[in-house]
Amino acid sequence: MRYAFVDESGTETPFSSDRFLVIALLSTADPRELALLMHRIRKRYGASTKSGEMKADTSQAVVIERLLRAVAETSSEVVTVVVDKRHIRRPPLDPGEIYRKAMATVARHAVTSGRVLTFAWTSIIRQLDCESGLRKRCATPSQNCPAKRF
Repeated sequence: MRYAFVDESGTETPFSSDRFLVIALLSTADPRELALLMHRIRKRYGASTKSGEMKADTSQAVVIERLLRAVAETSSEVVTVVVDKRHIRRPPLDPGEIYRKAMATVARHAVTSGRVLTFAWTSIIRQLDCESGLRKRCATPSQNCPAKRF
């Protein structure tokens, strides 16, 4: 079984200060390997926030580089979707729809390619929002989405 950890950078709001919305999915067969790696990195360099989450924009470049090199040496795979919000001509009424569509795209690719069977979430709000959006998209057979796996 493979597990997925998903995170995003940027906001889904069109015409905001950040140009991109990036959704990254890290897939692994051994989540303990990544948990131990993160534990060592946090112990050595500390977390960026009180919540314990590491933030790239507040971390030193050497920490980011070492973390990325260490992840690259694991048996993990990365799937990403990048939304260049400058190309959005008519934004949806609900800006969250941009996030849900990007998340559905990365999830669909990961699941249909056999990279992921179980998702792990860092935010319960994002989890509920994404799962709801994925179920809606997967309800339509023409969208080629493996609903049975969610």
